[in-house]
Amino acid sequence: MRNLICASFSRLWKEKIFWAALAFMAAAGIFFTVIQHIAQQPYRDPAYPITPEEFCFNFHQLIGVVSAMICCLFLGREFQDGALRNKLIAGYPRWKVYLSGLTVNAAASVLLALGYSLAACLCGMPVFGGFVVSPGEVLLLILSCVLYVAVYASLFTMIQMLSGSRAAAVALCILLALGLYVCSEAIFNLFYEPVMWDGIYNPNYPGDAMRGYLEVLYEFLPTGQGRLLTEYTQAAHLPIKNVPYGLLPCYSLALIAFTTGGGLLGFQKKNIS
Repeated sequence: MRNLICASFSRLWKEKIFWAALAFMAAAGIFFTVIQHIAQQPYRDPAYPITPEEFCFNFHQLIGVVSAMICCLFLGREFQDGALRNKLIAGYPRWKVYLSGLTVNAAASVLLALGYSLAACLCGMPVFGGFVVSPGEVLLLILSCVLYVAVYASLFTMIQMLSGSRAAAVALCILLALGLYVCSEAIFNLFYEPVMWDGIYNPNYPGDAMRGYLEVLYEFLPTGQGRLLTEYTQAAHLPIKNVPYGLLPCYSLALIAFTTGGGLLGFQKKNIS
């Protein structure tokens, strides 16, 4: 499988759209860090200053859509130009072909997130200073971010490998990324609903039991994890109390295993013409 991965990386480095996406993410990292400083600094409580933990990992709003485009366009080209079929004809097992594609997609997605983070740090740290949490917590944040970004790559790889159509896969993956974001934002807003409103029971309050389920679902979703990790230093002000940050990587690993397993099973049965 090493030869497959090396060949895929060689093709990735030649993809202009990948470098364009990387430049876009780096520019977005600088832009949103500057905007965050301009918009929040005058109103920010001095006791809770802006920290690198907030702007460095604040790519969760973009990474889903950008990763969807790169993953599907890259693998879709292999379907289109016959490279994937040639790999199978050469005798490579389907599981190796699938996992090599997943590996490159995950690496590409993580590099996109890294481009955002490095640009944001280079722009923001001279103004806001260094990280305020311990090195162990920074490593946990980095690991969690890498794994939830890999969840996107796993989802998009499964869809592209089972679809085969580049255009259909791109559209479906972008819609999925946007749908996950809208779903997580809707759930997050429910957490702010009070039990009582002007002495009357609030019908929008989800209930204690349902709220517990929604919190777990929010922590499972990659979009939910992205927001929780961005607000790590402001966790005391989150409507979700006692977020199990140590379990977030486990949730991501479970999602990666589930989507990869399903994708492998489906790809084994897929007719590659």
